[in-house]
Parts: sequence; C-alpha cells; structure tokens
Amino acid sequence: MKILSLQDEQGSWGNPRRLWGYKNSVFQLLLLSELGFERDPRIEKALEFVFSFQLEDGSFSSAASRKKKEWLTDEFCLTGIIMKFLLLFGYEADSRLHKALDFLIGAGEDWSCAWYPLEKDKVIPTACYMGGIKALSALAKLPSTLVTRQVREVIERNAELYLENRIYWYRRDAQGERTKKPSWTRFAFPLFWQSDVLDVLDVLTELGVRDERMDESVTLVRSKQAEGRWILERTYPKKFELLGERGKPSKWITLRALRVLKRLGEVDHLNVTFSGESNPESEKREKSSQRG
Repeated sequence: MKILSLQDEQGSWGNPRRLWGYKNSVFQLLLLSELGFERDPRIEKALEFVFSFQLEDGSFSSAASRKKKEWLTDEFCLTGIIMKFLLLFGYEADSRLHKALDFLIGAGEDWSCAWYPLEKDKVIPTACYMGGIKALSALAKLPSTLVTRQVREVIERNAELYLENRIYWYRRDAQGERTKKPSWTRFAFPLFWQSDVLDVLDVLTELGVRDERMDESVTLVRSKQAEGRWILERTYPKKFELLGERGKPSKWITLRALRVLKRLGEVDHLNVTFSGESNPESEKREKSSQRG
C-alpha cells in the first residue's frame, strides 16, 4: 500500500520531529488502523517511534523538542488518537499505554485545549468539542479489564457533553442562540482530528450510550441512505479522495452508518456489498471493537 511505501527507515512518516499533521506519523497510523491493518514489524517500528514522544505523565508531545511540560491538557486529543490506534494494533497490555490511559483519565475532569475554541462567543461548550470525541473514541476501544469505575465516570461525564448539545447543535449564531454545525451533517472519511454526526454516534453507540437526545442525529443518518449505501460528502484534505470520491457511495461511510444502526437494533446484520469487494473490516476487527 502507498502509505507503507512512504515510511522512512526509522519508522516514521513526514516530519520526523513532529507527530501532528496529515503527512506525519500519527495520522498515517490512525488511518492504517481504521482501514483494518493489523500489527506487523513495520507497524511495530512506527509505534516505537511514536512512543519516543511520550512524556513522563503518560501524554504525548506533538514535537520532539518538547521534553517536559506542566500538567496541561491541550494535547489530550493527540494522546487519545494515539491510544485508539495502539488498542486497535493490540497494545492493551503495554505499560506505556496504561500510562497514557492514566493521563487521559486524570485530565478527564477538564478536557480543555489551548486551540479550542478560537472564538469563544461562537460555541456553547467550554471543553474541547473536537478533541473530546477523540478521547472518548480511545476509551471505547478499551478491553473490559481496563474499564474501571473511574474510567466509566469519565466516559459518562464527557458523553453527556455531546448529549446535552444534541451532538451537532453546539454553535451560537449572531444573536447568541443555539444553532447547528452545518459541516457536521456532511459525512467524511478519514476524519483525523475532525468530527461529524456519524463519528460521534459511532463512538457513543460503541460505548453503549442510548439516549433520546441522539434521535435527531440517528434520523439524519437514516435519511442519507441511498439504495443501501451512504455518500462521501467531505474529505480532509482533498488528497484523501483516493479512499473515495466525494459525491459517490463510500464503503467506509456505509460501514460506519450500518454499524451505528446495528448497535441501535435497526438492522439485523451488516449485509452490504461494495461492488464485488469484501467487507472493508474483517470480522475479527468488528468483534474486537466492541466492549463487553
């Protein structure tokens, strides 16, 4: 695959002194994990490179020059993203992952970010709405042995943020009234640090959340079905159209939508064909992604 062909000798992609960025290591590993790639020597080499950015408190710094920091949560989303693909690649027993989990849970009282919001008068939540769902996505992948009472409390507290804002009604209009985020109603893959209605529903349903405040978003997902498939409506950035063409049916969006509806009991099974292709995630991956 082209992504793996671009990996350098030390196991990284892009700028070897930075983790964050579409061309850099974290987003490449996240994409590989979401595409269903399994752990192999190339992946292990890349993950050891990522671990070199881990700090003493268990979090990850996005830049190699940052050797230490005070207790800050402005990079908790980076830690969450890394935790997610570490779990997907089978690192649940690694002590370094446990350190990252301890940091994420310790910071869970206030998943705040120096970058969000840039315009505080235009959003309702004070905690980082974009990064929070990435952290919850990592917690959704935890095996039951790592889901302590404290982890459950952090999940419940932060899931409530998305429920009270009806998932995509977290913006303020010019008059200060609650309004929706239009771009979140258009589904994308891959998302990297971005999010949308389908992404949030995928995380919440995997965590076992069922709430009437999700109903509007679920109706939105159902309304976008066209002949058993869902359309790719956005890409980040445009070069990732190699994974699907905007305006065309997407096997990745379709998989995510059907997965959400299946968890909610609205479909019996994921019985969808993709122009003769096999299901984009293996049965093993689908089973391992569900807690309990």
